[in-house]
Amino acid sequence: MRRITTFCLTLCLGVLALWGQSSVYNTFSWTPISSAEYIATDLKGNKHDIQQLLRQGKKILIDFSAVWCGPCWAIHTNGYLEALDKEFGPNGRQSQDLIILWVEAQGAPENKIRANDRNWTLISGTQEEVPYPVISDKGLMAALGIRLEGYPTVAFISPGGEYANIYGKGTIRNIALMRELLKSCPAPKERPIPPTASTPKAIKFAYTGEEIDWLPDYRSDSPITSFAWEFEGARTVTSSKERPVVVWDNPGNYKVTFTITNKYGTATSETEFKVYDGNRTDFPVKIDMEDGNFPSRWRTLRKDGDNYTWTNTKRELERLGITVGENFGYGYKSKNSLVSWSFYPTKATPSGTDENQFTFEGIELYPNNWLISPAINIPNDDDIEPKLTFAVNSFFSTKNKKDKYRVYAAIGATIKTSDFLFLLQDGYGSEKDQGWRVESIDLSRFKGQRISLAFVHKTLREGPGIMLDDIEISLNKKVAINAPEAENVKVYPTVADQNITVECTEGASIVLFDIQGRQIFRQEKAESIVEITTNELSPGNYFVRVTEQEGATKLVPIIVQH
Repeated sequence: MRRITTFCLTLCLGVLALWGQSSVYNTFSWTPISSAEYIATDLKGNKHDIQQLLRQGKKILIDFSAVWCGPCWAIHTNGYLEALDKEFGPNGRQSQDLIILWVEAQGAPENKIRANDRNWTLISGTQEEVPYPVISDKGLMAALGIRLEGYPTVAFISPGGEYANIYGKGTIRNIALMRELLKSCPAPKERPIPPTASTPKAIKFAYTGEEIDWLPDYRSDSPITSFAWEFEGARTVTSSKERPVVVWDNPGNYKVTFTITNKYGTATSETEFKVYDGNRTDFPVKIDMEDGNFPSRWRTLRKDGDNYTWTNTKRELERLGITVGENFGYGYKSKNSLVSWSFYPTKATPSGTDENQFTFEGIELYPNNWLISPAINIPNDDDIEPKLTFAVNSFFSTKNKKDKYRVYAAIGATIKTSDFLFLLQDGYGSEKDQGWRVESIDLSRFKGQRISLAFVHKTLREGPGIMLDDIEISLNKKVAINAPEAENVKVYPTVADQNITVECTEGASIVLFDIQGRQIFRQEKAESIVEITTNELSPGNYFVRVTEQEGATKLVPIIVQH
């Protein structure tokens, strides 16, 4: 038995030795790709310059797939591309010269690529994103001169500008064979010119203690020999990584310098970067949109790859040629608000005789837009109740479509979506004719901590859009147990079928509970008359609690009968 084992091991090692002696590269049939410049854009909006990557000595593996293709899905579920990226990708354990791209070669829309039963953007069986770019581009294959041999076609492109379809060779599931193929690739065709460097990119500004990802912007037609960064005032002032992560501990304006070198020369660029104090919060943190601008010190992320995110309705209405009058607006008790689109209007036409009614034309979007708050330091005082309130609505009136929004919290100052682990609310914009709705979220669980909040609008279908206004984080004094009874409160009928009416002092808080204490309805900063729909409630006993701004409270029992 020992001899057989030794013989098999010797044979396997012999095969590996043969790979080294006879170039693996020469075992494939190679075809030149087109020399035309082509830049592919992934679902996150990142650009990929194919020719420049090759001139830098990179090897490129492109999995041309179709969302309906069974063998394509088998590659995904077996994790072959993830395994190759782990060994040879930008942060590979063995080398860092393989670029992997997954391409939906028929140009399928994003909602098909992210379908619930087949989500190509997630590692199979997890909620973790795949480590390689996901692209939908029906023109990429033809632009590169790559012949479709069925789905999948897995094209390996060498730095010399030649490609081979390696799908049938088993290379994508054989780490050792891929390693030898990468080693045996011929050198790229270089252009003997120095690199160029443009302004390095990051989020617009940061808070102290926050990790900031930096992205270089450069062009090099030959392999890069070094990256060099200098971060004035940062916790780590230099880096040789291509994409460093940097932290500042003190507020201020700082200079960031980026230098790139190839064997033909060096290029340098620099920029100024603003860091705010994340240790201080002035309460209440309150924003409205009446100035027509984006709220100061808030930030927004586009995680969907398009050019649209949270913006002020004033800017959007002006783009469409709509003038907001004295009695007309898109805000909560005001003219302006923030909006995130799932249907992006490109044209507005007056509808009928009402000058404030319009018919819109536009394009369908699949938003994944994040609105992120400044760093918020919540005191650990016993006598306060930290609370988030905001008004929410839909932009378009529609009977059968609603857009979902979510509110998340993260510990610390951050813009990394993976840090937002606390789901605080999972809701919808208002349905037709319901108008603005004020929501309230208790933040007491975060006492004594620094947090960031995020409003997220994400959908894979056309919808009415989400509007936000009057966002406020406040520290409210707890209402004493012996608070006085509110006198100007009426609730009727106390035996209800379709709805109940609450009359109270304007600005009060109204909450409807069931007999088990579960909150059914809540309205902050209420009008003097509020109607609560009860026609879908189960018959039984309920309570309405009205709390005035001064703390006076009244609890009224009601019965729902149908």
